[in-house]
Amino acid sequence: MEMELNKQKIEFYSGVYESCIVHEASGEHIIPDTSPDMMRIITSNGKCCVKNKETNAGNIVVSGVVEGCVLYVAEGEKNVRKLDVNIPFSHRFESSEITKDMPCVISSELITLEAREINSRKIALRAQIAIDAKCYAIKHMGITQEIENENEYSVKVKTGTVDMYLPCMIRERSFTIIDDMEIPKTIPDFETMLESSVALDCTDMKIIGNKAIFKGIATIKSTYISNDGTLNVMTQNLPYSQIMDVDEFEEECDLELKMSIRACDINAAHDMTGDARYISVNILVDTILTVHLKKQIPAVEDLYSTSYALSPQFEDVTIQRLCSKENKRVTVNEKVETANTVKRILDAKVILEPMRRNVDKLQNNAQIQIVYTDDNDQIYSVHRKCGVLCDLMSEDRQKIICDLSVAGINATGRENQITVQFFVDYDIKVIGEDRIRNLKKLSCGERFTNKSDEATVIVKHIYTEQPLWNIAKKYNTTVEEIAAANCLESFENAAAGSVLLIPCGK
Repeated sequence: MEMELNKQKIEFYSGVYESCIVHEASGEHIIPDTSPDMMRIITSNGKCCVKNKETNAGNIVVSGVVEGCVLYVAEGEKNVRKLDVNIPFSHRFESSEITKDMPCVISSELITLEAREINSRKIALRAQIAIDAKCYAIKHMGITQEIENENEYSVKVKTGTVDMYLPCMIRERSFTIIDDMEIPKTIPDFETMLESSVALDCTDMKIIGNKAIFKGIATIKSTYISNDGTLNVMTQNLPYSQIMDVDEFEEECDLELKMSIRACDINAAHDMTGDARYISVNILVDTILTVHLKKQIPAVEDLYSTSYALSPQFEDVTIQRLCSKENKRVTVNEKVETANTVKRILDAKVILEPMRRNVDKLQNNAQIQIVYTDDNDQIYSVHRKCGVLCDLMSEDRQKIICDLSVAGINATGRENQITVQFFVDYDIKVIGEDRIRNLKKLSCGERFTNKSDEATVIVKHIYTEQPLWNIAKKYNTTVEEIAAANCLESFENAAAGSVLLIPCGK
């Protein structure tokens, strides 16, 4: 007879494919006929966004565009001009594990955008893009927690606990940040907006009922020419908050949020007097929210019956668990040599390349870009790549989930050298895997036939410490009966060197 099992049913996302690559895209751009010849490129920046992803059997095709801005000085001019450029890109991830219409999460980030003069009317562009792809299979498992009618069939059950940390939901959603930000009176008036960049920082996120709520700060950095013809950089912070519909969870959850900017329109807005005293902001943000279920559940580890022959069938199940969680900050100090004497630092940016794991360390390259003026108020830029190391306490077989962010960028110049300091913050989760024996099926056979109606007692010498459960199972009795017969306070283990009286049932 097959006995009924009470199982905790769990639906989760199982990662089947993961890859992060650095893709190179290139192109050329011609200076418009209405613009004068180019004399010198100062710097180039931009953002990238994924426009389309197509999941097929064996591959994922990702396509998008790099939207960039090149700042340059034209022949016969001192002021800075800007040139808007676009570079399309496409990449194919290939794996036999990818199936058509499989849940897939794609994120991208522009690492570098290089602009080089071919001649005074044409420039060559080269972009490095980090593209991250993760594919999942939706799986189900049932962990046996109880056995129906266990008392009726004299079934003794040993129950343990299983720690779980599983991605149970993935949501993708876009939202817009729209606002008019007043320009402080201490800031020089706007004449021409050259370029702008946005950094998104999520400061708080939680689930309330069936809503995920996240709040943060959008740091907007604008490079512009003022009315007196000087180049200036202004930084402003814009708070934002968003709500996303999610499944309702009774258990504790961890939230993992990835945000990328798909479109960004930031311009100077004029008031009724005609002065540019506002910044008009319209930012389209793509978000990917992953919810990790974090819980402990009871699970049947072993069983036997004192009255019936049982035939249990166990299966090996692999379950993820959260081993550790920590935040680390690494301080980076770099000295960058310049070709010209540094008079004023206009802007400093740091972009992190994809993280690599090397045994007990996390490794990153940081791309540093600095815009400065020399003694003649000419504008230049300098680039530097440096390494960042973070110590890691984990085993090779354990998985790492890590969110990175750059904070506290500070650059100071003196003569022909710029000293840069910044922090890299690591939010690290170490994920391990446990293989457990899960009761898949249980059959109950014939009732035991006893040779005697009288109870017997066995005297057993314990040479090494043993679990009482193992002894009770071997002699077809119960832990409670052994503990009562020997006046034991603990139901766990029999001490080495002790002598036990083991009552055997009728």
